[in-house]
Amino acid sequence: MNTTVKNVTKILSGLLLVASIDFAVAESMEEGKKHKKLDFSPIIEQMQLSDEQKEQFTATLEKHRAERKERKQANKQMRDETHTKRKAEMAEVLTPEQLEMFHAFMKENRPKKRSQKS
Repeated sequence: MNTTVKNVTKILSGLLLVASIDFAVAESMEEGKKHKKLDFSPIIEQMQLSDEQKEQFTATLEKHRAERKERKQANKQMRDETHTKRKAEMAEVLTPEQLEMFHAFMKENRPKKRSQKS
């Protein structure tokens, strides 16, 4: 194998790895959408929290929910940027026909979402 072919092979292998990671992250993010908001009132009653504790308890839960939401948005933005960058780099390396073949391959071999698995 000549050096150019080896370099292209290395680049494609790396990009496939990044694509796989992107899909795994996307799948785990999708799972988060299935979670319903928990009703904490039964446990609050069971723990016999004072009014002040209830306030602090719910404020803490809300604070952490907001932080998770911010992280999720940041991860989505980073994933989108990575996807755009990868797409641009692939367009530099591959011919339009090869790029089309690569996209078809990735689409066929994309991991199924949990909701699609049976």
